[in-house]
Amino acid sequence: MKVVSAPKTVWKTYDQKNKDEKRELSPSLWIYRPQVTSSLSIILRISGIALGFSFWGLGLFSLISDHQAEELVQYAEDLNWPGWFWATARWFVAFPFAYHYCNGIRHMCFMAGSFLDIGQIYATGYMVFIIATVLTVYLAMYNEIEDFKVKHREE
Repeated sequence: MKVVSAPKTVWKTYDQKNKDEKRELSPSLWIYRPQVTSSLSIILRISGIALGFSFWGLGLFSLISDHQAEELVQYAEDLNWPGWFWATARWFVAFPFAYHYCNGIRHMCFMAGSFLDIGQIYATGYMVFIIATVLTVYLAMYNEIEDFKVKHREE
């Protein structure tokens, strides 16, 4: 029997081994097709973060500011920015609220044990997105809709 010394061990990290073998990270996210369910979940989280920061910022601003809300609205109107800017701004405010509200109702249905079949999950996801979009358009165009109603009542 002959004693043979063990070969010197070269310690490599997981990333070094994969690089040496010319392998991508496993699993690579690029091999997957985006799913409706994951997209809706990501949008829900983004809308929640946007709403949280918006309300937190408005609350903090109202605490430290000497201005009243009416003064700020008047200041914004005095800027005379084009209508498309205000329509876009209203959309960016209305969509997170509408989407988060509609998808919150969807999740409450899930917690109640309803719509848990994969087909129903996809159907409710599409329905939430459509309803949120319609609600967003209504909220963003509310002033124009009310002006239109008043104008046609006078005629």
